[in-house]
Amino acid sequence: MDPFRNIQSKHLSIVLSFARILCFFSMLAFIVILLGTIFSPFIGFPILYFIWFIGIPISGFILSALLAALVAFEEGFRQRTERILTGKQDPA
Repeated sequence: MDPFRNIQSKHLSIVLSFARILCFFSMLAFIVILLGTIFSPFIGFPILYFIWFIGIPISGFILSALLAALVAFEEGFRQRTERILTGKQDPA
């Protein structure tokens, strides 16, 4: 699985890599919290211990999506600027 597979960047590739890694770890944390919530009665933990931490992966998803949107916007702006500077007509 490769989150944000269609986004590529020339200048902000580190930010895009961070967004992908953050999304991956948020997915792992969400799965662990989900499994912990399901199996908590069987292992002896209260369900609220796991539900309290659900905001962490959700925040990670939101932050990674915002970073990916920033990278996509910057890449589109860069490509448009390169077209203008090379003299080609902007289709938009």
